[in-house]
Amino acid sequence: MANLMSRLREALRKIDTTLDSAHHEIIDAKTYLWENRSELDPAETAANKVDIMLRIDQGEKAVEKRRKLQKLVESPYFGRVDLVADRQSRRDSHYIGVHAFCEDDSQKNLIYDWRSPVASIFDLILPLQTDFSFNPPCR
Repeated sequence: MANLMSRLREALRKIDTTLDSAHHEIIDAKTYLWENRSELDPAETAANKVDIMLRIDQGEKAVEKRRKLQKLVESPYFGRVDLVADRQSRRDSHYIGVHAFCEDDSQKNLIYDWRSPVASIFDLILPLQTDFSFNPPCR
């Protein structure tokens, strides 16, 4: 749990840095556009406006990601599903939360979104509050 919390806080710190940088870039781009409005031809003006709009869109997506990360920091998960293959001692723990969270470099899920397929198993066994086994369909 401590390792997971440190990863969440680190992701939150990175997104805050990204947001701060994006904010300054947008302000600088708008300032450049305003200060040079008389010297820019229409194509340059349009290109700069498109660039600013793309940066704003990226910033809005980062704000949404930050909101989700903040929720996960406050309450990382509400359930766990341990999967064990037949005759194996190793358990694969899958934490279920309000949003998904994965490692940046490996894209390995650390927390699964409650709407993911593995979370549906949690919904099935929650009323039982016990071990549960099933045979997945053959491929």
